[in-house]
Amino acid sequence: MAYDSHFRVLAAGFLVFFTGLVPIPFIQKAQAAETPVSQSPSTGEPASSPYKLPVINVTADKHITEVQKTPMAITVITAQELEDAGIQSIQDVLRRVPNLSVHPTFGGNTNMSFRGVSTTAGNAINPLVIYVDGVPVDTVLNLDANLMDIERIEILRGAQGVIYGKNSLGGIINIISKKPGNTVTGKLQVGFGTDETYNFGGTVSGPIIEDRLFYSLSAQHGYTGGWMKNDNTHKSNAERTDRVKGRILLTPTDRAEFSFHVDYTQKDVDFSPYVAGNSVSMKSPAHGSDYTRSQILNTALQATLRFEPLIFESISTFRFEEANYRLNMNPLVAAMGNAGRDVERKEFSQEIRLRSPDDKEGLAWLGGAFFSYGDTQFHKMFAEYQPISVPYVGTFNMYVDQPYREYMTEFAPFAQIEIPITDAFKIIGGLRWHYTKKDASINYEPNQDMQTLAPMLGMSATPVHASVGDEWNELLPRLTLNYSLTKDHMIYAGISRSFIPGGFNYASTTGMNAEFDSQTAWNYEIGAKTSWLDNRLTANLALFYSDYEDLQVMQYDAASASYLSDNAGSAKSYGAELDLTALITKGLTAELGFGYTHARLKDYEVVGSTGTTRYDDHYVPFTPEYTADFALQYRHDSGIFVRGEVHHFGKLYWEVDNVASRKPVTTVDARVGYETDSFGAYLYGTNILGERYFVNYSGVSNFGMVAPPQEFGVQLSYKF
Repeated sequence: MAYDSHFRVLAAGFLVFFTGLVPIPFIQKAQAAETPVSQSPSTGEPASSPYKLPVINVTADKHITEVQKTPMAITVITAQELEDAGIQSIQDVLRRVPNLSVHPTFGGNTNMSFRGVSTTAGNAINPLVIYVDGVPVDTVLNLDANLMDIERIEILRGAQGVIYGKNSLGGIINIISKKPGNTVTGKLQVGFGTDETYNFGGTVSGPIIEDRLFYSLSAQHGYTGGWMKNDNTHKSNAERTDRVKGRILLTPTDRAEFSFHVDYTQKDVDFSPYVAGNSVSMKSPAHGSDYTRSQILNTALQATLRFEPLIFESISTFRFEEANYRLNMNPLVAAMGNAGRDVERKEFSQEIRLRSPDDKEGLAWLGGAFFSYGDTQFHKMFAEYQPISVPYVGTFNMYVDQPYREYMTEFAPFAQIEIPITDAFKIIGGLRWHYTKKDASINYEPNQDMQTLAPMLGMSATPVHASVGDEWNELLPRLTLNYSLTKDHMIYAGISRSFIPGGFNYASTTGMNAEFDSQTAWNYEIGAKTSWLDNRLTANLALFYSDYEDLQVMQYDAASASYLSDNAGSAKSYGAELDLTALITKGLTAELGFGYTHARLKDYEVVGSTGTTRYDDHYVPFTPEYTADFALQYRHDSGIFVRGEVHHFGKLYWEVDNVASRKPVTTVDARVGYETDSFGAYLYGTNILGERYFVNYSGVSNFGMVAPPQEFGVQLSYKF
């Protein structure tokens, strides 16, 4: 352990020193060697500088458009940027999104807050919906994604209800894999880091039948010995992850394309990195018997048929996920023993679309319909108590299980049209009608000992077997005005409606307080997208305002000893996001993402045993006021590569009472290496200054989930 500690200190110092000094002589050489502006041979006019930021195309509106000409706030991470930043997981992606805050908790669940909207407990959904090659992932369960062989990741910030439907009130994360082609390509990668961390994997793609049938295959294995120790069991929060991914692409004609995608992930974690109390520590009281096991299967079948006046698209998806965890609650609640959940979720979806071709002048239109069916089942959701001995009566072993099952059906027709009023001015209008139906079985099953003893302790112990069901529907309009001031400067303004359907609290102990209402909002956004200095600088600004009705929030319920979903009367959120990317000189790039959110509850009261408590004007939980991400990167023709990154999150409150809070957090990452066309070797460090902080905290239970400490390592890659 002493050697490992010294290595961390030396590695941190080396990376900070190297990141600051290496670029200087190479920058000077690059500036001296930079090609002067030349004459265009055809016109005699000055030609553009050969050093420009790349033009990036996206499919945010289901059409192919340039990101700088798409009227919405978008963060795009290309395959090269994923590699440059050393991004290995979806959590690495999420912490680079302005105004987004991510909060892992027990059982592999991950909560989020974005632009003032937080995860809801009963629906178990996040404000940002992830699409993995078309497969929707909107639950807190198993927030993970396979990032092997990725072409780009598009992060659409702001409500996307018309095109993507319910739950997308905060935005969308589109993860898009590379398409295989006629050339055999591949990549092998291996890495080693502190805390016994290692990973290795590879990908290969190419033709089966030239021009007609193609394949891609990827596999990866990762392990870390864990960074949080337990002195009682000498165990750590060790983690093992295995991933496989495959794709078959068929193009029988120039006008037809069929693609089948499948990926599978299995993850095993020994215990969650938590501490009891409100002080950060690297020693956990977790028991050696704690664990989290999960698996995810995604499949998608996509078809595209190109006709002369239109394009037909179909996508059929299936997702299976399972998460089982065990947690000994005794370090947190003295009277408790083991608790855990065995959860299984299946969802099938089908979407068909008709749209105008991407190269068609004039109107751009899109219409379609969406259907999905989901089945979520908590096979077990149990808690046991420490044995209680009552003199002259006996010993009681109290135990309760709360199995739950929910069926969900959704249907939504939608349409959108883009009308060019002039060459510079466009109007985009869209409408979606989304219908959701849920049927659930809520059960509260205390054993006989609990039914006998619990009433004496003031606890509920009446068995419950309740069947509940309801349906919700909403019209979701969108209107956006888009005006191009010049070919490099665009402004836009938009209004849209979003909603999350209501649902049922699966932890309810009575069946009476199970249901909560749907949440709706009107969202307003104005923005500007600009390019400067012959596309060597892009500066994009978005200002947003959202007015929420029946905001879904998490509130602790003493009767069930659980966090349940509740509806606040209303809430307001407004803020700004700034994205800057600058090519300072050949090879030297600077990136800045900044977010500001002011989110307050406006009409919310909770009736408890001690009376009514109002939370008007309280900050929305889990929402930092400021976020910022800054990166400076240099790549030289000689093969030298250097990147440094700073991530900042402002103060946030953990719960609606605004008592417990987290002070601002700043972390620093760095990466240096040497590259050739086919080989790369890198030394990396994350959180190199050793910032220690909570990523989640419960004031009621008084426990905190601890963020990972410093990590240093090396990575080697080979491309062919």
